[in-house]
Amino acid sequence: MTINLKMTARLTLFSALIAGCSSVPRQPFTAVPPPQNMGAIYFYRPSEMTGRMIRPTITINGAKIGRLGNDSYGVFTIPPGVVTVRSTWPGVPGTVRDDTATVNVEAGKNYYVRVRYHVSKAHSVTPTVSVIGALTFENRAGLELVEDMEAVPQLSGIPLSTSFGH
Repeated sequence: MTINLKMTARLTLFSALIAGCSSVPRQPFTAVPPPQNMGAIYFYRPSEMTGRMIRPTITINGAKIGRLGNDSYGVFTIPPGVVTVRSTWPGVPGTVRDDTATVNVEAGKNYYVRVRYHVSKAHSVTPTVSVIGALTFENRAGLELVEDMEAVPQLSGIPLSTSFGH
């Protein structure tokens, strides 16, 4: 009888914690204007089940600016010019997901790059590793330049990453 009461108490406490977590309001996102003569690139990862525990390395023109966890964002200020952004994801042994995008940065503007985990077609898998059907979800861009009207609502409630850029 005591065990059933303890189990019931634990389940009740767990249910209350879950209910409390789900009712936390998401804070609105407000972009900060970049410093004078600079542009800013906001990299963000909406919460997804796929690739949840994996943190890709983000680079700009080959220089590492950080790693981005699931449901987080980072911002990097940069002088104007055309830059190549890249996300590199570790995969199952012998595989790597690698995506690139180009951003033409203008002074005084903010840019938004959505970073998403994806599993691409077999061309990115080392031939010695078999492709498991469960690993093929969809072939979508891992880095997408997104307009602010779409990005800002998606950024609401996403915390700033502590291991990213400046």
